[in-house]
Amino acid sequence: MTGERPVPTSWRGRPRRRWWQRLLIGVNLVAITAALGSAWTLRYAEAQASSVNRVEIGGALATPDPAASGGNRVLNVLLVGSDSGEGLGDDDDRNIGRQGERNGDVIMIARLDERSGTISLLALPRDLWGPVQLPSETAPVDRKINAAYAFGGPETLTATITERFGIPIHHFVSVDFAGFADLVGAVGDVSVWFDRPARDFNEATGASQTGFFTDAGCHAFGPDEALAYVRSRFYQTQGDDGVWRDDANSDLDRIARQQDFLRRLLRTAIDRGARNPSVFAGLVDAGLDAVVIDEALTPALLLDLGTTYRQFEPDELATYSLPVELGRVGSTWVVFEVEADAAPVIALFRGVPADDPATVRVIVRAAGGEIDDPARVERVESVLAGLRAAGYAAEIGAAVDLLDVAADGVSVRHHAAATDAAPLIVEVIGGQLVRVAELPPRTIEVLVGPTSAEPATTTTVADDTADGSSESAATPTTLGTPATGLPAEAPVDPAATCR
Repeated sequence: MTGERPVPTSWRGRPRRRWWQRLLIGVNLVAITAALGSAWTLRYAEAQASSVNRVEIGGALATPDPAASGGNRVLNVLLVGSDSGEGLGDDDDRNIGRQGERNGDVIMIARLDERSGTISLLALPRDLWGPVQLPSETAPVDRKINAAYAFGGPETLTATITERFGIPIHHFVSVDFAGFADLVGAVGDVSVWFDRPARDFNEATGASQTGFFTDAGCHAFGPDEALAYVRSRFYQTQGDDGVWRDDANSDLDRIARQQDFLRRLLRTAIDRGARNPSVFAGLVDAGLDAVVIDEALTPALLLDLGTTYRQFEPDELATYSLPVELGRVGSTWVVFEVEADAAPVIALFRGVPADDPATVRVIVRAAGGEIDDPARVERVESVLAGLRAAGYAAEIGAAVDLLDVAADGVSVRHHAAATDAAPLIVEVIGGQLVRVAELPPRTIEVLVGPTSAEPATTTTVADDTADGSSESAATPTTLGTPATGLPAEAPVDPAATCR
């Protein structure tokens, strides 16, 4: 690696693009556009889409399957959100805490599978460390992944993701935080429930970076407050003892909050009439000048996607975050991919079917009782052999004291993001399904206890989603349960009316 700082390329000279204004017609691509019902609206959207700003990415984009016709396509779309002050006035409050350069602050891959009518989002943390081929270097160098976008633009970032993860990228959409307030203003206030006071506050500087603060309860975000919320890097929540505590997982929890707000924004837009042609037309007009997409994302393709996803519901949006662990490179904090937990998630976005054993990691653990009991050892080995015979690359994990097993002595513990895969394992080895939040998205733990264990009630522990609205919508990490200050599932749920 050389010590020379790469020189930003000329792609950043394009006109200022606005982020959340692009959300309805860019970031989610279809959640609003796809909700359209009338032929008039489709014709209107086609005419407007023709004037969207475009960027050439060259050979970095993958070619979609030419044999896949409308309604049968599978597309991966790279979505980039940038957090810079370019295009804002020096006295604009939205410039607080911003950096002059354009960083890949939010990096997501949206997988659109028309065959199943599903949409999935995979978030890649901006501080993810690994090889990046920068324009100024002759060979890949280890950097944060957002360096690919900052110094090489869309083509470099697209190539980096494809080369590193083997995920084909068919289209590109760039977005920017600067227009977020305008879109929230067009849609209307977006409500979020907080079970405790929350704020953005940098202890090192003794000041807030964004100005975000809210008391506990249902908070309706207007344009500027919403921008401050989704930008908050130094997020804190106040405990019952009155002490403010830092967000447990920093940018990883920030991803969870952004994905939750995305879902709420889409829901709010639909609830307030985005499926109405005239309302939708106003939203398109509001964000038209801010959209930047690749040259191959044609109006005809957007309209085809709109037909497929006409009735898509935001609560069905499945969200993932790449499993990572915190570490240092010199004096810099970064995150490293946890390859064993990340591999099954990456497999999904490569196109491996969700019912394929390769899309889950299975760990078998002895639970409770005497671990050296010959009968227990035999049971563990039997479960392991059964899983491997079914095609799962199951592994033995450390024994645990936790005795959370079913009547037959087997508990299949899974995250909400593996709700589709866990029942397939039960079909192979039996047992009781237990849903938990602390596991990585596609990692399943099989606990083997004594046959005399008391039955365990199927459990749903608070998911890593902000509102627990969808079992498939989860944003897990390996760093612990996010301290987002957002609601968990509870018998009495005032958050249910906060929308």
